[in-house]
Amino acid sequence: MYRRIVHLLTAAVLLAGLAGCREEIVHNLSEYETNKLLSNLHQQGVQGYKVAQADGRWAIAVRTSDSIQAIQAIDQGRLLRQSASADDRKSNLISSRSDQRFQYERALSHEIEHTLNSIEGVLESRVHLNLPPLDPLFGHPLESIKGSASVLIIGAEKSKLDTTQVIRLVAGACGVESDRISVMFSHETLEKSTPASPQASASSGFNSPSELSISRLLRRHAQELWGTLVIVCLLSIWYVVHLIRKRSLISSLNTKLSALNSSI
Repeated sequence: MYRRIVHLLTAAVLLAGLAGCREEIVHNLSEYETNKLLSNLHQQGVQGYKVAQADGRWAIAVRTSDSIQAIQAIDQGRLLRQSASADDRKSNLISSRSDQRFQYERALSHEIEHTLNSIEGVLESRVHLNLPPLDPLFGHPLESIKGSASVLIIGAEKSKLDTTQVIRLVAGACGVESDRISVMFSHETLEKSTPASPQASASSGFNSPSELSISRLLRRHAQELWGTLVIVCLLSIWYVVHLIRKRSLISSLNTKLSALNSSI
């Protein structure tokens, strides 16, 4: 009976420690991607944690109470970009000329997208190339058919991007003439999530953003303190049960010894 109680209390303590109110929201990241996401989450007021995976990659965990805010920050900032997917038509042992051309254009497009995404203020970019066909005998581009390129850039609201520089960059990377490149910009407003509305903050007695952040920090520490108190209480109960069991064993042993002495 006592052993069962001890096992149940031990399991409760472990569950309370594991429930430490952290939730993994992103997985299978490189260390560079992890550090970049943590930096952006910190700017949004969300505390993130690096979690090492068994395969050597990384995951990001946040407090359960901050999980929705963190997911919204990652989604609005377009911090996670889909990597270049492998070509589905690679199953053939010998690729045709059209397959090789398609794979080359997609690989070059992804490289240009990666370069554009590294520019400050660019949230996401898409590049579509239509390179001129090659001569089947000599492998040179056909001068009679000109290629073209289309670029979509989604930038932050305050970003200042020059169309001419973008066209030059794309033309130098893919070899398409500048007048055959179309660039479209789309600006997106990033809304920084706040823990409470101004009306709610005024009613609660907090008027400045610094006071709001301090109140949120105090709430987090209160939650952590409450979890620690729960664990301490469970450990105390386990210790008391252990002492009761130990004393019962000692009393039973003394009873047996006294009975043995009386019989002698």
